Amino acid sequence: MSTYPFVTRLINAMMTGVAVLVLVSGCSSTSKLAQSGKGSVYLEEIMDWSFEASHPAVIDQVTITKIIKGVYTAEDQNGSSRMSAAGSKPMRVFSDEDAEFLAPLLAQGLMKAKPEQLVGFRVSSSAGSGSEPTAGSMYVHQGAVHLTISKGPKATAFIPESAARSEQAPPYAAGGKSGAVALVIDYLALG
Repeated sequence: MSTYPFVTRLINAMMTGVAVLVLVSGCSSTSKLAQSGKGSVYLEEIMDWSFEASHPAVIDQVTITKIIKGVYTAEDQNGSSRMSAAGSKPMRVFSDEDAEFLAPLLAQGLMKAKPEQLVGFRVSSSAGSGSEPTAGSMYVHQGAVHLTISKGPKATAFIPESAARSEQAPPYAAGGKSGAVALVIDYLALG
């Protein structure tokens, strides 16, 4: 009796075990779309079986700009010029400069993304603003853009309010951070 079938079964079992470990670990891979001193935009593969986006998605740059400029926060941004003197009114999370940088890259990312990918981003505020970089993710699912801020000012509102709702962000969209909020935006209502 030969030991060859036994060795083959052992190797197959080991390979299956390795594949299962890779899937269970939830690791992801990223590919950069753009990187500069202003920030970066990248595609991130999500290894969570519950995640499936409606990608590739074609959303024009004007609509993406409206989405980015529609995100507001009520938090103090460490002396940022975006905070009002009274500190009582919500302020935009992203400046015009941030929107100008992000909009074409996010639109491109959504067009290139596969159903198992989301578009991640990181953007640094203007020099001297005192703000930390803002990071997050965006993906399209069931006719809505899901936008999560995982680092930086917390997204607390979207204007126009009628075009969005907020919900608990899934860990894969929030960079593993718990308690993050996702804005679910009806981008067709912005047209």
